[in-house]
Amino acid sequence: MKRKKQFELITIGTELTNGSTINTNGYWLAKEIRKHGGTVNRITMISDDLKEIKSVIDETIKRNPDFIITTGGLGPTPDDKTFEGVAKALELKIRIDKRIADLIKQKYNNFKIPEQNRLIKFRLKMARIPENSEIIVNKLGTAPGIIIKKDSVAIICLPGVPNELKKMFRSIINNLIKPKYKNQSIHKEINYKIECDGEVSLIPLIKRLKKKYGSIDMYIKTHPQKMNRHGHNNYVRFQIIICSDEEKIKNVMFSIDKEIKNEINNLCRN
Repeated sequence: MKRKKQFELITIGTELTNGSTINTNGYWLAKEIRKHGGTVNRITMISDDLKEIKSVIDETIKRNPDFIITTGGLGPTPDDKTFEGVAKALELKIRIDKRIADLIKQKYNNFKIPEQNRLIKFRLKMARIPENSEIIVNKLGTAPGIIIKKDSVAIICLPGVPNELKKMFRSIINNLIKPKYKNQSIHKEINYKIECDGEVSLIPLIKRLKKKYGSIDMYIKTHPQKMNRHGHNNYVRFQIIICSDEEKIKNVMFSIDKEIKNEINNLCRN
């Protein structure tokens, strides 16, 4: 089996670190990456601080993942510092990308509003990118994304606006990543609702499954769902995620499903 591609995510925004906004971008990207056989080893959430951005990029590159994806900090306001932080980490100059600058001018000149024309000089900040970057045009918004290489690590910077991030990831980034996953294993997830006296009662089942299917890339997680008046769980969501080829997943899941259902019947009888 080919080695799964390793990802680290860096979500940037003071609104995230001060608790004003939930980090939905990190959650969404992690699920999308898993669908294509990749593994997210770490999600780091940092504020819009230039030194912090540079420091985290430096640290992440040293761990040598295949991809680093940053989200946020690409807009026109003074707190948007991602490109500058990436440039400092890679010791690169910032340059104006003429194509992006022209797109910005064209978009806002179309408004025919004098005030918008006066503000274009601030919007042109979004055309200032690290040299040697590959541009990802933002079809829903204005701020572009970039892809830039540092040795074997590809750094991908995406906007923080969720619909823009999703569009760019799906239509452009996936086209770059998917070829690396050709003939690679896929992920399959299955969930069970098991009525039991807390997740601790499922430990013997977890141990049996891991011992029996130890050669399979399998992740098992229990999620307590509800507490009764005695402080015990009424039921647990039992989650299994398997990464393998499609035929093996089909056979293994059939066997596991049978074993879990037998365990559920035993718990019910007790």
